[in-house]
Amino acid sequence: MLNPKKGWSIFVFTILLSVVIVVFWSIYSTSRFSTISLTVTRSVLAPIGNVVSKSSHSVRRFFKNIGQYPSLNEEVISLKDENQRLRAEVDVLKQVKEENQRLLSFFRIQQQNSNLLPCSILIRDATNPMNFTINAGTNLKVSENAAVVSPISTGAAKTHFQLVGRISRVGVLESDVLSIYDESSFISIRNLRNNINGTLAYDKQRDFLFIKFYQEHDFKKNDVVVVSSYSSLPNNLILGIVDSVESSSSIHSVAIVRPSFNISTLTEVFVFQ
Repeated sequence: MLNPKKGWSIFVFTILLSVVIVVFWSIYSTSRFSTISLTVTRSVLAPIGNVVSKSSHSVRRFFKNIGQYPSLNEEVISLKDENQRLRAEVDVLKQVKEENQRLLSFFRIQQQNSNLLPCSILIRDATNPMNFTINAGTNLKVSENAAVVSPISTGAAKTHFQLVGRISRVGVLESDVLSIYDESSFISIRNLRNNINGTLAYDKQRDFLFIKFYQEHDFKKNDVVVVSSYSSLPNNLILGIVDSVESSSSIHSVAIVRPSFNISTLTEVFVFQ
């Protein structure tokens, strides 16, 4: 049987505990607990959640890119091929433009010089590629020993012509040209600076055009050399510029002449009629 004294003690303890709980509850309400919980969440759990979220997003994006890599690689290869094709087309268009400009220049030259016949080089000589055959003969009134020239300038100013060679044989539809780059070719020349005359020849072994002279100041570097009146070719056709002067012997010197054109790349020329 329960002792009355002990039962009374339990009753008092229960009352006191209830009072403490009520007081504690009244001081720290539910909203206060919510605030403390929210603060802890924001300061500790939120950053951790952001890190986890970003990491998860990066991982998903990585695997997504890995999955798209084959298609992206194929697209890059396709774009490279397209770029190469467009570059090739641009190069072709540039060549067509240059060809059109060249043909227009030739047309204007012919309009300004009715005594010039434009011709194309058909083939080059097997023994000397500097000599060649053109696509004009007696059908276009080409005559033997006629001068074959190349234009130097085709701008608004007067066009000048440089001697390439002369007609050595005339056929019905084609003619052979003996160029100035042949050892059998000798051209009477004149120095524009001082009117000194001489002969232009070709040295096959050293592959240059030259003039022998005897007086020290007859020819100097950058002198312009033209066809003289002693030649059967049209006078004052330009032959080239003195590139350098060499002492050949105690008696004479040699002036090396450089034309403005590259005969190995010529495709069209004009013939004097």
